[in-house]
Amino acid sequence: MSRTRLLGACLACAVMVLSVSGCVDIYGARGVLGGKEPPAPIVYRERLKAQLTRTFDTNVSDPGSWNYAASDSAVVKKGTEWLTILVQVTILEYGIIDNISKLLCITLPNIDRYVHVQVKGADGSLQWDKIYKNSVAPPESITLQSPLDGPWSLHVDAVGFGAPKYGADSFNVMMTVSEPS
Repeated sequence: MSRTRLLGACLACAVMVLSVSGCVDIYGARGVLGGKEPPAPIVYRERLKAQLTRTFDTNVSDPGSWNYAASDSAVVKKGTEWLTILVQVTILEYGIIDNISKLLCITLPNIDRYVHVQVKGADGSLQWDKIYKNSVAPPESITLQSPLDGPWSLHVDAVGFGAPKYGADSFNVMMTVSEPS
């Protein structure tokens, strides 16, 4: 009877030591005992989904060269962590434009220059809407956590001036996501 008690006490001590010490890996023990493996961790990748960019090159006699309107769309995957809109805008100061018009011997019309950015979510709701009338430095970043999966749209409407050798209004709007690969 003493051997049985000794063996039982040793077994109880071994179980107690292993469970208290943290040496037993629950998932590993499950694998040994025929259980399932732990789920693989989700790997996220940052991806550029949509981009609209423009540097104005205007022709004074062509009013259409002052305007810009474009859209881009992207599909956001289910399980995406975040969606970021990065907006970079350069709008020349009026003093610089006056100098360019004198240098080129042209008269420029007095127009409001701007960049209007809109982002619509997968459900069609407006997620971001802003009009920029001045340069943005450093670029503005807007992050939306856990965006709805489905088609998103990026729209930019802008009016600007540019003479590339001397200076130009410009913008770059990017939509990036962190999505499961």
